[in-house]
Amino acid sequence: MDVRAHLADKGADIILPGMTEVLVLVDVLRSRVSVPLIDSNLAYAEHAVGADPTIAMLATCKRLEANGPNAVVIPCNTAHAFVSSIQRQLDISIVNMLSEVIAFAREKMPEVSRLGPLATSGTITSRVCHSTAEAAGMTLLVPDASVQARVMESICGADGVKAGFNSGACSSHLAAAIAHLRDEGAQAVILGCTEQPLIELDAETRRLLPLLDPTAILANSCVRLAR
Repeated sequence: MDVRAHLADKGADIILPGMTEVLVLVDVLRSRVSVPLIDSNLAYAEHAVGADPTIAMLATCKRLEANGPNAVVIPCNTAHAFVSSIQRQLDISIVNMLSEVIAFAREKMPEVSRLGPLATSGTITSRVCHSTAEAAGMTLLVPDASVQARVMESICGADGVKAGFNSGACSSHLAAAIAHLRDEGAQAVILGCTEQPLIELDAETRRLLPLLDPTAILANSCVRLAR
């Protein structure tokens, strides 16, 4: 403690401990030092993980696996961009939501070969949906940039479904995206963000194309597995 006070008195603007053990006391030290104190362990961990949630997801899956389940379920479309790398580290299977959606479409709508995914830009950019669909002989038709921006508004915007809205602007954005995909040749639409099925759509929009709810499809798959 005297060393940190000494550094502050010498004019240090930030204190960066170089010993791992010191950081066990980081919260106590911060309350007693007049300049910012950096938790270098946390900074390193955040740098190592970055925007990639694989480590956190794998740790969670391993914790679930230790409790003895027969399978792991991840009800998030975007998270499936990381599923393949996680699956290799597990001894039990992850029920792949995207694979279940494609299998459902293939079985229940054999005449459909062109699907339109509406999802976060991260999901679209990862092409995880594309690889699953193409392996089943299906084609994905994604929105153009301007329509994808509206999809993101419906999900993450100030009036989007993640902000607690399910009508109004988010409904208009989603309806426009569905109409756009219909015009582009899609025969069915995947509501590829977990909250999207909560957005209200008028009857006319719902008649444009079949709408696939991945969460509902995944839930039904889990019921079948449990039986």
